[in-house]
Amino acid sequence: MSVTAELIRVYSFEFIQHLHSSFDAVLDEDIVNRLLDIKRNNRFVRCKSPMRLKYKIRDSVAQQWRKEREESASQSPLEKYESAVQSNLNKISPKNYSVILEKIIESYDAFVSSGDESASSEKGLEVLVDSLFEKASKEKTYSELYAQLVGDIYKKGYEHVGQYSRNKAEQLYTSSVQTRIQDCRADMDEEEIRNVFKTKMKFTGLFLFIANMFVQHMITYQEVKQYYDGLLNYFDIAPLEYCDSYIESICQMIRLAGYSLEKSAESKDTFYNDFMKVLYDYQVVKSSDNPKMTNKNRFAIMDVTDLYKRGWDMNRYEEDASSSESFASVKETMHKKKSRK
Repeated sequence: MSVTAELIRVYSFEFIQHLHSSFDAVLDEDIVNRLLDIKRNNRFVRCKSPMRLKYKIRDSVAQQWRKEREESASQSPLEKYESAVQSNLNKISPKNYSVILEKIIESYDAFVSSGDESASSEKGLEVLVDSLFEKASKEKTYSELYAQLVGDIYKKGYEHVGQYSRNKAEQLYTSSVQTRIQDCRADMDEEEIRNVFKTKMKFTGLFLFIANMFVQHMITYQEVKQYYDGLLNYFDIAPLEYCDSYIESICQMIRLAGYSLEKSAESKDTFYNDFMKVLYDYQVVKSSDNPKMTNKNRFAIMDVTDLYKRGWDMNRYEEDASSSESFASVKETMHKKKSRK
């Protein structure tokens, strides 16, 4: 890892939003006068060099930032640890992954050995895993990195992180997916079901995190099947406007973990019946029979079933696509020649 990578500081979107809402400053008086001259005379003043905007931060903002620094200095070990975990997860990227991994482990070790009454290995893992699940549910694109983080921490000897992660996944599934399915009774009309969904948060990122956790050998085949079946049930009862995102999650789960799941299954037939059969059933349903199965959703499912038929070989897919394009190009050329004749 280069020194340059360690010096790069990444700011979260939440921090930028906070800065945008709290930043307050006044332009330098000389700059204000020059801008007013441009406005009044409707002309642009030519300069040898670009005009540099100067401003002064108001006392209220400066005091607020100073206060935040002072509060940070007086934080308890638990608060400092929670802040360090959030800060490092906000900065994580493929380039600085190994650095962030070591920093998170260092902050965990420092918290556990701090001697504070709130400090324990269980509490440290609870804070870390809870933060990872929360981030993964909101930031689907980083779910692979977050799952890899859990796996690498486990491999470094922190074995309790595995069991706690499995318990957390089960807890979230029970409290969100199962509860929501049970809330939607058979006698409800569409508007009542829609109101149930509005009161619950979207959790599709959770399922991608779970799929990546399986790839990292952190949860079992049967647990993935349980969560997958829950997502399918959820899709069946979801109002029409939610369905596209849930079909996408169903497909992404199989893309991410399909190869590993098939290898872990008792047999190929078992894997097919557990995960693929329902997708083959879905892809032949037309939107006229089920409005949820739009062409977009059917094609998304067909991409997954095609990947399954190719033995999860993405390279072969690219070769097939390239061959198809070449064949189409040859046909077009032949058609033009015939037209000229």
